[in-house]
Amino acid sequence: MTSGDYNGDGVDDIGALYGYATQRQSRAFIFTSNGTNAFNAPTTWWDSGPGNWDWAGTKLSSGDYNADGLTDMSALYGYAAQHQTRAFVFTSNGINAFNAPTTWWDSGPGNWDWNGSTPLSGDFSGDGQADLAVFYGYAGNQAKIWQFDSHGTGFNAAYAAWDSGAGNWNYANSKIVSGDLNSDGRADLTAFYNYSGLQTKVFNLK
Repeated sequence: MTSGDYNGDGVDDIGALYGYATQRQSRAFIFTSNGTNAFNAPTTWWDSGPGNWDWAGTKLSSGDYNADGLTDMSALYGYAAQHQTRAFVFTSNGINAFNAPTTWWDSGPGNWDWNGSTPLSGDFSGDGQADLAVFYGYAGNQAKIWQFDSHGTGFNAAYAAWDSGAGNWNYANSKIVSGDLNSDGRADLTAFYNYSGLQTKVFNLK
């Protein structure tokens, strides 16, 4: 699940990608908010059709990637046999549907471990449109943040915006969210990190 103002009415809604396992089919449902105390009944904004989308291989995020004032949905999609990952973007039509997903980035075969990735969205570059960041775990207790800046119709090549260094960060012990923590117009990341001995710390990555 994810959230954003998909219909442009100034109120955030909830988006849910729902998987039909026997058919290898997924649908995107949107629960629009009534702005006071309830969500409206969910409506289908996208349907992959039978046999076309692996729900279990999808990680969602949301943001206004094309700067049209509407929240879109992105999917980090893993191809297990090829060790390959693609970022798809479903742009909103602002009324009642997502446009057909388009590939905004492709790692190529053998280049990206989907299982060790956590996608996050926000305007990290401060240019007025949402970008994609991926928190990525390596062996040897190392993590990096790979940033994919949006140019409106795709993501630019990824670059390492942060590197923990070897032996300094366990990806499996982390939960990450994004938001503008210091009100400077750029999205930041917050990491909830679990230690042994019932201890947890919150790290801000600005």
